[in-house]
Amino acid sequence: MSKNLLAWAGLLVVATLVAYLALYTNLFDKPGAAPDSDIHYGFFDGSGSFATSLTAKNQLAAVGSLTSRHEAPPESLSGAKDNLGDAIVNIICASKGGGVKSISGSGVVISPEGMIITNAHIAQLYLLENHPTTGNVVCVVRTGAPARTAYFAELIYISKPWVESNSTSLVVANPRGNGKNDIALLVITRSATGAALPVEFAHVPFGTNAPKIGDAVAIGSYGAQSLTTAQIKDSLMPTLVLGSVRDVYTFGGNTVDLLSLGGSEAAQHGSSGGGIVNARGDMVALITTSTTAGAPSERDLRAVTAGHVRESFEQDTGISLDDFLTNYRSTNIAADMQERNSLLRDTLTAVLGGVAMR
Repeated sequence: MSKNLLAWAGLLVVATLVAYLALYTNLFDKPGAAPDSDIHYGFFDGSGSFATSLTAKNQLAAVGSLTSRHEAPPESLSGAKDNLGDAIVNIICASKGGGVKSISGSGVVISPEGMIITNAHIAQLYLLENHPTTGNVVCVVRTGAPARTAYFAELIYISKPWVESNSTSLVVANPRGNGKNDIALLVITRSATGAALPVEFAHVPFGTNAPKIGDAVAIGSYGAQSLTTAQIKDSLMPTLVLGSVRDVYTFGGNTVDLLSLGGSEAAQHGSSGGGIVNARGDMVALITTSTTAGAPSERDLRAVTAGHVRESFEQDTGISLDDFLTNYRSTNIAADMQERNSLLRDTLTAVLGGVAMR
């Protein structure tokens, strides 16, 4: 009997130690709270004829831009970087004035139909195309190296929680945030060159699993921080680099919602809306913010995970991202999105109108 008791006692001690170890490990591995950093607005001087020049003949992309040439999954991270390079776009919204700033940002095509994921802080300019006067803001999608105007796109979705929480971000001096809900979707609607749209756009699939600390990734964007307006117009090149996940953060709970990617040439204004892909070629995160002190190699680029994008989108709309990508053309969904966008447009124009009257 004593031997049995000793055996049971020993098992109890072992089980207790295992439970404490599991609890300790869970607490130790829990992602930290997501920190704030600078929102990557790629502001530039878009006054004068810049908006008109975006669609000038010498600024138009060659026929066939974004036509898919990758049918199989990549065999390496280098191949994944090439695929991402084919799918990233430069989003330019040039303002003629009226208190609205011009922006250069990035986006990633995530469907063969031409759906682009980007940040809400970029796509909000689409809500202001007719503020304060009709046609005051001209938005185009550019591709290639250097970037040339290729397509026009329509705003399909912009995060309501983000707009309502950041309605003053266009008018404050140094807007900051942590990337939560900073999500928007555009869809390419027509060519800016007169050429037919591709049957299938080059794209990267939108992932589901969050990467871990140490995982190797490829980063792609159209960083433009050090460029003049003329250089953005004429010689903006894509930024494609290899990197790794340095740290992970959460917006609450144990979910991995934000990645820290450290410093690289992608850690600059204009990279917002760019993509992070893994070796399988899946887009696992969306660039949102960065620290800005020091050279790009000394900064910390941050990106919200595909998991956060999916969760945020479903909480905001009531439907899954995959269902939306399949059915966004349906009458009910399209009408709902148009109504939402109209209300959010009113939110932004009220803020900008209030600033103009001060």
